[in-house]
Amino acid sequence: MFKKLMKKSGLKASIKRKFPRGSLAVKLCATILVNYKKGDKTFTYGDCFSIRTYDISSGGLCISHPDRLLAGKVLMINSKNNLKKVKCMDCAMLGVINDEFVNKPLLGKVVWATEKRAGIEFFDINDGDKRKLDKLAKTSF
Repeated sequence: MFKKLMKKSGLKASIKRKFPRGSLAVKLCATILVNYKKGDKTFTYGDCFSIRTYDISSGGLCISHPDRLLAGKVLMINSKNNLKKVKCMDCAMLGVINDEFVNKPLLGKVVWATEKRAGIEFFDINDGDKRKLDKLAKTSF
């Protein structure tokens, strides 16, 4: 649709990605953060669920999810080695969550969502995890 509009208008534009993206399927744990404000530590944990990634980059993820996520929701994404809640450690999905993905929980915002997939943009990621995700994205093809 966008390409058709650009062609009709006669404008030339190139869309470039800020971060390299790779196709990689990894199972992770996601928790919705309720009343989260950036820089403020007073929030509550909402529903948690297992997700699977389709595309990864150091800027965000494309995921599948079991229930409809809405744009604007804030998620905490964890791998096996950085789970914080006791409830998560007793989860039946714990054994299938990738333990080498990232070192620290990733905070991201849902920027687009369909019934089964969603795009997550990270807003709190350290340099070590960013390099790790870049490497995974570049080597996944």
